[in-house]
Amino acid sequence: MRRLYIFLILMGFGNLSANADSYNIFIPDEVLTSFDQLSSGQKRKYCKARGNFVFEQLLEATGNPPKRIKGFNSAMSNTGKVEGAGQTTSFTTRMSEAVTDALVTSKSDNKEIALNALSSWAESNALVDTPNCFDDNNCGSYWAKGDPNGNKPYKGHDFTTAQLALNHLAYGYFFSLATFKPDDVRHEKIKNWLTRGLKRSAWKKTSDYYPRQDSSFTWNILMLQEIEGKVDKRIIGNLIKASEKVLNDDGSIEKATTRGVKAIWYHNITLNEIMINMEIARKYGVEIPSALEKKVEKAANLFVTGWSDHSYMDKWARVAYNRPFKAGKQDIQSDISKILSGTSWWNIFQYRYPKSDTSKKLADLLKGKKNQSLDASVGIGLGCVYKTLLN
Repeated sequence: MRRLYIFLILMGFGNLSANADSYNIFIPDEVLTSFDQLSSGQKRKYCKARGNFVFEQLLEATGNPPKRIKGFNSAMSNTGKVEGAGQTTSFTTRMSEAVTDALVTSKSDNKEIALNALSSWAESNALVDTPNCFDDNNCGSYWAKGDPNGNKPYKGHDFTTAQLALNHLAYGYFFSLATFKPDDVRHEKIKNWLTRGLKRSAWKKTSDYYPRQDSSFTWNILMLQEIEGKVDKRIIGNLIKASEKVLNDDGSIEKATTRGVKAIWYHNITLNEIMINMEIARKYGVEIPSALEKKVEKAANLFVTGWSDHSYMDKWARVAYNRPFKAGKQDIQSDISKILSGTSWWNIFQYRYPKSDTSKKLADLLKGKKNQSLDASVGIGLGCVYKTLLN
C-alpha cells in the first residue's frame, strides 16, 4: 500500500516553474525568524563556509559530472572503486557547505560558483542513469549468507547513494540558492533536474518507515509537497511514530547501536534523522509524544558517553548486526570536528533541551568545533542556525 500511496503522491506533481521563492521543510518558522533577526556578523560566525578551499574543491568536482553510481558492495567498503561515488560525495559535501554559506553571505562570487556548479550537473543530467533496482526487485542480496564481510555487490546502494545525492542537492538549493539571481535562466534547468530527481524513490516492500536515508525516502516527497503548498501531515506523523518505535527505553536504537565497530556512527546518523524529524513535526504542527522526548535524551547521553569511552558501546555493539564486533573498538573519527555527516542534532538538542546535563556535555565536546555549516547527510548545515541562536 505504501508504494501505491507514494506513487499517487508523486504523480500529482507537474513541472515546477522557476520563481524566486525558497523552500524549507526542516527548520520551524519561529526558529528561522529568530535567526533572521540577528546581525550578519552573528549569523556568519557559525554558518559561513570554512574557507575558500570549499569553493575551490567544489569547482574541481564540477567537471564531467557522473551519469550514474555503479559498483557498491553491501558493506560500502569499496567506495574508491565505485563508478561516480567519489566525485558525487565530494560535490554534495562541498555544496552542503556552499548553500549554507549562501544563506548568510553577501559574496556573490561564491554564490555564482555554487549556482554554476549545479547548472553544470543539471546540464549533464547527472546521476539519473543510475537504475532503480527497487522498481523491478533486482537489487541483489544485502549482506547475503556466506558474505560475512559484505563484499558482494549490492545494487541497492548504487541507487540510494544517487538518490540521496539528488535529494540533498535539492534541499540545499531550494533553501538558499534559488533566490540568488532569480531571473537567471540557469534556475529553470536546475529546478527541472532536481524536481525530477526528487520524484524518484527507492520503493520499499514494507510499510514501515525507518529514520535513515531521508527517513525511508519521504523527505523528498515532503519537499515536493512544500513547493506545491500542500504538505500531508500524515507522512510526518508516521515519521514520528517510526522514530519512537526504533528508540529503546535505554536510548539505544534498533539496527543502529548494535552495529559492531560502527555502532556509534550509526547511532549518531540515525539520531540525527530522528531529531530532524522532530523539527519537521514542530514546523508543521504535528504532535511529538513525551515518550519520544525522553528516549531522545537518553539516546543523546548514550552517544556522548560512548564517544568518550568506546567500551561503553560494547553492551549493544556485541550484537554485531551487519558489522563485526571488537571489544572497546569503534570505527569513527577521533576528532569530532572532522565528522561531516550527522552533525545537525548536536546543536538542535542543545537548543531544545538547554537544561539537560547532556546538553552541557555536548557543548563541552564541541568547544573546538567553531564552524557548523556542514551536514553532508542532509545537504544543509542545519546545526549552524541552532548554534547561532544558542549563542
